[in-house]
Amino acid sequence: MERVISVIVGSTKIALVHMEECISTQIVAKEYTYSPNDHIVIFHTWNQTAGYGRTGPWQSAAGNLAATWSFPVHVFSPSSMYLRTSLALLRLFEHYGIASTIKWPNDIIVDGEKCAGFLCEQLCPDRVLIGVGINVAVAPPGTSKAPAFAKHLDPSTQTIDLVGYLTNELLASADIPDSMALELYSQACTTIGRQYQHAQYGPLTVTGVTESCCLVAKIASGKYVVLTDVRSLQDLSPVC
Repeated sequence: MERVISVIVGSTKIALVHMEECISTQIVAKEYTYSPNDHIVIFHTWNQTAGYGRTGPWQSAAGNLAATWSFPVHVFSPSSMYLRTSLALLRLFEHYGIASTIKWPNDIIVDGEKCAGFLCEQLCPDRVLIGVGINVAVAPPGTSKAPAFAKHLDPSTQTIDLVGYLTNELLASADIPDSMALELYSQACTTIGRQYQHAQYGPLTVTGVTESCCLVAKIASGKYVVLTDVRSLQDLSPVC
């Protein structure tokens, strides 16, 4: 069952499309028929059966957050989507008293384990999609700890409540100057300063990121290279 709720926040029109269950909120957002009057559209489900991320499937059990935000590009810039979405999620976790860090490019880490992830895509020249998954109530297979949110949320709080907070943080992060967004991301990203093995360049040290969230690294020759593919790195440092 699908429900559409429209609200006006200031001069911003926000439509919430809620589904009891869907394959993937990101897929639904891609197939949605947008009207010229649509501003921000949020797709939320209680149960996502086959979500996906940058490198493969993202499992989202009932009780966890699965949602996709569809923004016009004049509201949320495609060039720095990963930086700004990361900062919005850090602020959301901070709101609930949860300390978190970023593992490049799109993982939010709590107590050494992934607690959230997101995927940014440009749907068309004038619209971007930000899909977010947060382990709120159920930990996925392979993790050893209960989700951090389970210890901090009031039992009456539902994932739809988190959608409201995160919407505010996404809009706030969209207004941060590029240079400040880059600085804040760099401060919170634990990938920076660590050593890795690269398939082409060999051993290297990550020294920073670009505004488009590519890694900047120093290789053995002393030269600097820009990297985009997380799958080509093998971590040489112990996970902290």
